[in-house]
Amino acid sequence: GSGTSFYSANQQAIVGTLNGISVANYTPASGGLQAKAFVFPNAGTVFPSIPDNTAFDFRNNISWDCVACMSNLSNRQSIWAQINTSSPWNGMGLVSFSLDSSGHLAWWGGNYVTDASGNWWDTGLSPTVDKWAYAAGTWSSTTQKAYLWNHGATSMSTATTTARGKFVGTAAANTFRVGDNGSEAGNALQILDGAIAFVRIWSTALTDAQVTQNFNSIRGRFGL
Repeated sequence: GSGTSFYSANQQAIVGTLNGISVANYTPASGGLQAKAFVFPNAGTVFPSIPDNTAFDFRNNISWDCVACMSNLSNRQSIWAQINTSSPWNGMGLVSFSLDSSGHLAWWGGNYVTDASGNWWDTGLSPTVDKWAYAAGTWSSTTQKAYLWNHGATSMSTATTTARGKFVGTAAANTFRVGDNGSEAGNALQILDGAIAFVRIWSTALTDAQVTQNFNSIRGRFGL
């Protein structure tokens, strides 16, 4: 379907904007195979960013997945963010591996028509440290679903919420940041400590079967 991918092995989408992040072979300390990844330095303040593009309008439906490894559960270990540069918290999406040090997968929604539960959704799903993890999410209308497969797992963990509103922000002046939350650029406490192998984003809501198919197609590359 329609979507955009950011792969460490194919830098075409972010040439010139790696901002000092190295692309290298990365092996998690505790579990998983070596793979090409964006490698973030511990306590670093740099991250890749991708300029605005009209294809990045995900206000109606959105799905994403990624494979990443974080080295600790401290602070907000951001995977990716789509933010409005003039007003970051009006951005249209942020996915994080922790929420206020809870160590859960979390998803910031940004600008809503209605939002009964607050802008953060703490999924309650717990990724492991120093191991590859596959994370995914879908959003259609007011329903969000999150998926997580940790290294060594035997089944996909999921979480669902329906108390969410629809985006009302504009698609203008938004950028993607890989490994940073976008709200406090340059703050090492908000940037991933570890590695991200890829991020894929679709402008449609994938089904459970499609998420599973995507996971099965890449899990062998990471020893998942």
